Amino acid sequence: MFEVLSRDGLGRTGKLGSVSTPNILFATSKRFKEFKEAEILLSNHEIKSEKMCVFDNGNSFYPGNLKGDFVIPTGIPYPLSCSEFFENYQNDKIVLVKDIESLDKNREVYVLSNAAELIKKPKEFVKVLVELREKIGYSKIVYTPGIGTPNSYAILVYLGIDLFDSVPLITNSRKKNFLTPDGKINVDGLLENPCRCRACNDNIHDFIHLLHHNYYVALSEMKNIRNRIRNNLLRELVESRVRTEPALVSMLRHFDKQYDFVEKYFPIRKEKMIITSKESLFRPDVRRFQKRLKERYIKPESKKILLLLPCSAKKPYSFSKSHQLFRKTILNSGNPNIVHGVVVTSPLGIVPMELELFYPAQNYDIPVTGEWDEYEIKIINGMIKNLIKNNRYDKIINHTGYDFVDVGVNTCIDKAVSQESLKKLEETLSDLVKDYEHIERKKIAVENMMNRAVFQFGNSGADLVKDSMIKGRYPNLRIVKNNKQVGMLVGDRGMISLTIEGGKILIKKKKYFVEIDDFKLKGDVFAVGVNDADSDIRIGDDVIIVHKNVLKGVGVAVMSPEEMIESKRGVAVKVRHKI
Repeated sequence: MFEVLSRDGLGRTGKLGSVSTPNILFATSKRFKEFKEAEILLSNHEIKSEKMCVFDNGNSFYPGNLKGDFVIPTGIPYPLSCSEFFENYQNDKIVLVKDIESLDKNREVYVLSNAAELIKKPKEFVKVLVELREKIGYSKIVYTPGIGTPNSYAILVYLGIDLFDSVPLITNSRKKNFLTPDGKINVDGLLENPCRCRACNDNIHDFIHLLHHNYYVALSEMKNIRNRIRNNLLRELVESRVRTEPALVSMLRHFDKQYDFVEKYFPIRKEKMIITSKESLFRPDVRRFQKRLKERYIKPESKKILLLLPCSAKKPYSFSKSHQLFRKTILNSGNPNIVHGVVVTSPLGIVPMELELFYPAQNYDIPVTGEWDEYEIKIINGMIKNLIKNNRYDKIINHTGYDFVDVGVNTCIDKAVSQESLKKLEETLSDLVKDYEHIERKKIAVENMMNRAVFQFGNSGADLVKDSMIKGRYPNLRIVKNNKQVGMLVGDRGMISLTIEGGKILIKKKKYFVEIDDFKLKGDVFAVGVNDADSDIRIGDDVIIVHKNVLKGVGVAVMSPEEMIESKRGVAVKVRHKI
């Protein structure tokens, strides 16, 4: 039985029996002895091993009589093309992917037998993988025979592939290609050997030593990928590896276009996001933030003046020296709570200050050059236009130093933090705010929290904050209603954590719910006990746990809603509070 252990988008680590995934099947025959470091063996003859074995049962002319964990029956030669597969592992069947529409969803392993041909057309390859995963769900294994080298494993795992084999490693070794995670170089052109693996330490350059080097590099990269997934950094690795081949970049770009499919598997929060290339601008989590700004965001009601501010290297912005200067200037204006600070930044476009804690606003790291390219400016202009279109501001001030869309008064003379610029900003604000009613801090605190709740939970989040009081010291703020805490903004997490009282409010809206069987909560909720889940849930979201509209507890989603429903193994929700 396969169990997913950690997730990062479509990439995941898991256990297939005792074997970790993603992983490589290593071909073993009379010509190729068993590679000691291998966890899974692929053989055309009977071998005695405690490791998991996949046996090729020969062909119609020379049929074999092999038995094992996985057995490939007689038929078309393996692995570049295959006939039907059957396995004895856990009494389930492997299915060969021929017609996606007619696939049996009750199998565990799906073999894309024509992967070696499909991968030559990146757009078609991505399309087939998306269609396959949509058909079979998240919790099934996908095996692509005959493809994959160290520099391409990361993107292939990111696309949702779990198993590979060593055939491309053997083929490249025959061609005398020295493989690395950065690509390949013919061994004849290798002036110095940069590797210190066991095979290279012998300083021998025959076929077997080259093959074993390629094996070691492949396994090392697979372990690197598994570590990256556990730390939610697979995307960063993918963006560095795809630069080694144009076809790999093409795969990533085509996959990013499948936003509606990919985004639902991306966690709502990660510890950090590293922006290093143009491809980073199209990350699903970047686009999700932008999409929520367009669909879920309305400015705080009391804010009358829009103030566009530059971003800062330090996050959250308000903790940086530059934004402390901006804050002091706004306070000096005399009526600070009617001024709406909105940060202009790449890759997100804009970040309203009340959302500065929400991922990825306080988690991204980008090279600071002081310049944006045309596409970045296009994104920023589009986000500003959308903000102005959806919200009514009486005045707009641009203190960024950049000329964006026509946004009114420009107060940045040289640098945004120069004394001349700050003085002009203060004078401009002071002149504008004097005609407005003074807004109390308590009122704006509720409005800001309302925006955070709606951004996180959609419209149902408004009821969580309505008629509440906000207590505590930023960035850790408690939401209190009728002397009961319903939730808390946690600074490090950047999200509102629910209490049982908060769960009682959200249950009325039937959103962000996980429906479970009729049992008493004692610990976490396992997927086997889940009957239904709100499609808006993302990994890392706060959710309410219910049974027939009765609240059982609140917690944090560990799986996507689809996986919760279809899977029979693993924790679906980490329970924080239970009734």
